[in-house]
Amino acid sequence: MPEIFVPAMSKDLQWSSLMRDAKVKDWVAWQLEYFKLRWKLPDKRLFFAKKFPLGSPGTWTKEQINASSGVPPMPEGVNQVLLKEMTSLIGISKKYGYDSTIHYHRKGMAVLPEYQRKGIASKLSQRLNEIVDEEGGTTYAVAVPAAMMLFKKQDFEIIGTGSMDMTKFGGTSEQGNSYVMLRKPQNK
Repeated sequence: MPEIFVPAMSKDLQWSSLMRDAKVKDWVAWQLEYFKLRWKLPDKRLFFAKKFPLGSPGTWTKEQINASSGVPPMPEGVNQVLLKEMTSLIGISKKYGYDSTIHYHRKGMAVLPEYQRKGIASKLSQRLNEIVDEEGGTTYAVAVPAAMMLFKKQDFEIIGTGSMDMTKFGGTSEQGNSYVMLRKPQNK
């Protein structure tokens, strides 16, 4: 996953500004440690969408949450000012009604740069939507500006916005937005 995530996010202003002075090898090593926490859960597969046969959103037990809690120390060179701002947006979906026991949540989809703009993320997103629609589920997502239109084209609506001041890092104020989006089940 880090081998995809790191290059995929390299042109994202929020992520590249956060990791601006960190060495790529340190960035990859941090990602490996971070994702390893998710992979070490023996009774769950990464990227599951629902529990079978119950059809409910897959949620972690308290033990699983405790086992995965704690973020590894960030690599040297991370922009600490931006990290503090980004941290304030963690869990923003809950402010708009997200409940992990009854809702689905889309988190962290990445495509290698050479395959971006070829419809891969759209196809994957469509398939995930089909799975949730079969269950009549509601899905939340928090999208950066570059991903917001992908979600809008797939019937997500913006229900809230969190923001960071990206003008301090060479971007526009719009590039600091994180859009909380909601997709109600579709009956097609």
